[in-house]
Parts: sequence; structure tokens; C-alpha cells
Amino acid sequence: MVKIVNPSDAVEAQRGSFNEQVVRNFDGSGSGLWYGRATVPSSGTVASLDIVRYAPQLDIAGNAAFTIPANALITRIAMHVPSAVTLGAATGKLKVATALTGDTSGLYLFSPAAVSNTLAANTGIEYTDSGYTAGGVTVGSSAVTFKVYATGGQAAGSDVASTVTAAADTDIIVVVGFILPDRLLVPDQVFKKPQTLVSNNY
Repeated sequence: MVKIVNPSDAVEAQRGSFNEQVVRNFDGSGSGLWYGRATVPSSGTVASLDIVRYAPQLDIAGNAAFTIPANALITRIAMHVPSAVTLGAATGKLKVATALTGDTSGLYLFSPAAVSNTLAANTGIEYTDSGYTAGGVTVGSSAVTFKVYATGGQAAGSDVASTVTAAADTDIIVVVGFILPDRLLVPDQVFKKPQTLVSNNY
């Protein structure tokens, strides 16, 4: 369940993403920019990775699924690969998406292609970034869960599953920005018409 916070609140972005928080805007929408980590293992290969949004406190389990609410509009997707990883396909790619073969524009993001099976790290603090999409791309009437997929490097929609591994456990940072309809007020909270006061003074 998404929690609405007022824009005057000092809500740090990562804390907000763990707590399902979005910021209330004045146009009847809420905005979220959620961060998560997908761990590429060093012990064996995997075809896909769950994206976990961790708590700022110690000993609190993270949100194990990176789920964006129904009717949200995705406005941005980004990923940061901090060190090189090995893909099963020579020119394979990593893909952040709601499904391996997802091909709806604005709902997926590819990494650059690997070279001889090696996907290079992002330089410094740079992200592979879709950039901001004004108006957003709707996820539809049901909530969606983003994952990281290893692909053979094909075009979106024709993706073939591949594998990924790393020399040491490597956390890929994933960012998804979105807007969604704000909750409307309970009718009794909407201002009522002025009341006529009857004076008891004569």
C-alpha cells in the first residue's frame, strides 16, 4: 500500500522507497523515485534477479519485490553496474523490465552490450538512464514487478534468456520513477457551505 507524504516533509528518497512512500503533488498526483539492489552472485549463474529495496535500519528485511502500483505512470528507469559482470552471451545485455520479453516503450531499460561476454561497469557514479519521460507510460490496471534479466542482446520483445555471474557478489542499483493518482479526500472532509449563525442577542 502506497503511503502519501506531504511535500513539506523531509523524506529522504531511499527511505521513502523502502516505506512505499510517494510525495503528494498539487495537481492530484503522487510522485515516487524508488531505489533497489539486485545482487549478481559469484556462486553460479542466474537468469534473472529480484530487486530488493532495503530498510535504512539494521536487521530489518528488505522489500523482496520491486512492485510499482497499478495505474502508475513510469517516468524514468536507470541502473548502475558498479563492477564488470559476465554474461552468458558474447554480446548479451542486462534488462530492467517487468518481463523478459517486455517491449512496451518506457517500461524497460537495456544496459550496453557486453564485449566478449563481459559487461563493463558504469563509469564512476554514472547510471545507464532512460531519462525523464514527460507524462509517463502506464503500467496498466494491475501492479507490476520489475526484475533484472540477463538476455542474449536481442531487440526488446525478441529477448532470449541468458545468464549472468560475477567474480564477487555485485549489487546492481536500479531506480524507477513514477507518478500515480493521489487519493481523494473523504467526502466529509471537503469544506462545507457557510453556516448561518443565529444570534441570541436581542
